[in-house]
Amino acid sequence: MIQVVTDSAAACKAAGKLIETKWPHITWSPCTAHCLDLFLEDIGRLQPVKDLLENARLICKTIGNHHRTHALFTSLTDLSLLRPCDTRFGTNFIMLSRMLEVRKALEQTVSHEVWDLWVDSLAAALRDVPHEVKSLIHDSRDGGFWSKIQELVDIMAPVMSTLRLFDGNMPVVGKVYWACFKVIPLAM
Repeated sequence: MIQVVTDSAAACKAAGKLIETKWPHITWSPCTAHCLDLFLEDIGRLQPVKDLLENARLICKTIGNHHRTHALFTSLTDLSLLRPCDTRFGTNFIMLSRMLEVRKALEQTVSHEVWDLWVDSLAAALRDVPHEVKSLIHDSRDGGFWSKIQELVDIMAPVMSTLRLFDGNMPVVGKVYWACFKVIPLAM
């Protein structure tokens, strides 16, 4: 028996069916890592998650795209903010995990006098975004920005660890079954 693994795009599915029809000893399977990434993309389309990701990206962009804020942030931590990759949706959840790791540095950044000087140097019309970023970072109430990130990271941890397990250059079919037995009770 031979197995061909590809992503689950319609063209790949069709090609897999053609191969299986012509050569019955060859089977086609969708890539588990690709399917998990599509699953994460679907989760990211849910409005509460979508809003949370947009706010997290806004923070990363605001701090990362301005040399003053970036220099201040990097002086407070050895870790950098991670921005999600367009082609891999799982990187959004990695970004959120990193934000939790550098939360203290983010809070110190927006509370620092350099931040305030930077905001004051902006044209009045451009100050809304830094004010929104500061408000998000200081939102430590229950059900606020940080608690939502923590909740989402905790919920997605089994999926992310499974994705990491499958996303490599080695055979993983046995690991797929093992991981399914671990993840399935969470869904029930």
